[in-house]
Amino acid sequence: MSDTAPDPGDDLDRLPEDLTIRRVQKRIGTRKDVHDAEMMSEVMARAIVALWTRGVNYPDIADEFGISVATARMAVERVLADSLDDNEDKTIQRHRVSLQLDAFLRGVVDRALDKQDDQQLAYLRAALQVVDRKARLLGLDAPINVQLGLPSKDDLDQWVAAVTMFNGTASPIEGDPFDEIEMTEDPETGEWS
Repeated sequence: MSDTAPDPGDDLDRLPEDLTIRRVQKRIGTRKDVHDAEMMSEVMARAIVALWTRGVNYPDIADEFGISVATARMAVERVLADSLDDNEDKTIQRHRVSLQLDAFLRGVVDRALDKQDDQQLAYLRAALQVVDRKARLLGLDAPINVQLGLPSKDDLDQWVAAVTMFNGTASPIEGDPFDEIEMTEDPETGEWS
């Protein structure tokens, strides 16, 4: 046994047995995949993103367009990177993210509602997080806006007239009601009358 510690890069026991160069290339892509994604027409790339936004996975997209999974992923990444413009309308950005959240929700809602599924609670939690995120995106969780302000004298007079007409009572007399009352103190008892 040697006294030196093994190099972490030499630990071949951690690699899966079925790992091949082809599997790695399928996941991260080859130069050809990068070239295909860069040379792909804008229309095709946007069609790929439209499918991805609706929740279609990369292998299905790749089958649909006759490209590799890595090329499909790179096309989505390229279109999203190109579309993230600081000058772009926030409404368009919200719409895009809203579509993505809808796709995520469709991916978990079936299992979240399946009472026989052992992991129903985990999927339900995930579905609620997606719904919460969408509510925040759309501003539905914002506090209620209340305008505080004093009404004008004319507004108050109209309100008083409407209330007195509704109640069938006489309108109040303008002026200070305490002007006509004379309060005197009884010197013997100290009470006011």
